[in-house]
Amino acid sequence: MIQNGLPLSQIDEEFPSLPFRGNVPDCPIVLCVGRIESGLSGKKNITYFINVIASVKKKHEVLGVICGQGSQQKELMNLVNGLGLSEGVIFTGYLSTRSVWAMMKKAAAFVSLSAYEGCPNAVMEAMACKCPLIISDIPAHREILDEKSAVFVDPTNTSQVASAVLNVLLNKDKSRERARIARLKAQNFSTQKMASRYVEAYKKALQK
Repeated sequence: MIQNGLPLSQIDEEFPSLPFRGNVPDCPIVLCVGRIESGLSGKKNITYFINVIASVKKKHEVLGVICGQGSQQKELMNLVNGLGLSEGVIFTGYLSTRSVWAMMKKAAAFVSLSAYEGCPNAVMEAMACKCPLIISDIPAHREILDEKSAVFVDPTNTSQVASAVLNVLLNKDKSRERARIARLKAQNFSTQKMASRYVEAYKKALQK
């Protein structure tokens, strides 16, 4: 399999920042990025992410940020309000790619609880941005990461994911080390290496 290419030099140029202004709590940001859909192709399990934020906030102040748009947004906003998280979870809507990178560099943790992924582009971008990763234990994530570079969780186990988030927030040295290793792995997904792999694949196909 040839993964999608990452424009690493452009990612490196981006400065950590937030795309929103106003009265935002000064606390660690836990980030979720992806289409807000409940179908199989877009099942990001964002309902679980919101419940995780509610659980974490009982022990540690955090701001959950959901970046993306889709048909499930109204339902999720109702859940946020029902849990009393109107000031604890922000929906950014669609953002430019560079704004997402900037936010990944600012976040304390990136959480992906997807039930299914083809090529997990957002996870790969978070790797390149050195954002500590908490990810669902699915084949697509296992192809590019391991326990030395990310924390794997059962995406439907809210207490397990909440514990993982707290661990990442409280054990900063270990979190930074995993993020460093993940960034090294991201070097393998540069656009240059992707192009080289396609060239090799075409050469092999022509030889048959």
